[in-house]
Amino acid sequence: MATHNKSSGSLPYSESLARCFRAFDLPFGTSLDRVTRQYEAYVSKCHPDRHVHDPDKLADAYRLTGILTWAHGEIMAAWQAHRESPKGPLDFDPDLAKCYQALDLPYGASMDEVTYRWKSYLKKCHPDRHAQDAAILPDATRLTQLLTQAFEKIRQAWKEHEAL
Repeated sequence: MATHNKSSGSLPYSESLARCFRAFDLPFGTSLDRVTRQYEAYVSKCHPDRHVHDPDKLADAYRLTGILTWAHGEIMAAWQAHRESPKGPLDFDPDLAKCYQALDLPYGASMDEVTYRWKSYLKKCHPDRHAQDAAILPDATRLTQLLTQAFEKIRQAWKEHEAL
């Protein structure tokens, strides 16, 4: 296992912070460097200086630039707080990475985010939803089992991590 590096890992999930990442069309937990590059690209396109001669677009440019600047600031603050966290991220484990991949999440995503994703996937694929379709039922059962196994492995890893 790799040693733990406080400058990497995933941020604790919050809906407010997730909205900030969505403002840049990026997945939750994207690195600050990539967020900053996206911020600069977006602001360069919508900055009020580019629309000074078009009063119809100027107000929107100010509003959008303000939103992007606020979202970037929130993400910067979250990454800074995360780096200073005493627990730090999970150590990397290839088997655990497969569990995160099964749930379509970045490695080290918080337990809140894991639980949310697991429940949302189960709502779609649970065998009870497909009880009337014999062709889909075996696949739904197997998928539910795989998702639940991934969830449980991640939950156990976070439990052990928090006990350190």
